[in-house]
Amino acid sequence: MLAAVTIFGLGKRIGDAAEVPVRQALECQARAQLLLTLLVDSETAVRGYLLTGDDAFLQPKLRATALLPGAASA
Repeated sequence: MLAAVTIFGLGKRIGDAAEVPVRQALECQARAQLLLTLLVDSETAVRGYLLTGDDAFLQPKLRATALLPGAASA
């Protein structure tokens, strides 16, 4: 019984220690995905504007330009 409790306690400590780097990696991945999405939206908006001349296509670029500094520094 004591061995089972000891093994459980060690497993819990190892699991808790592994949680922090995994959480950090997931947050980093989410930031990278947001940056990529904003950059692709911006590029697509500029291309749409250049092809059509319609200012409505620039809205995603303006949004991305406003959000990029905060997303990059987070």
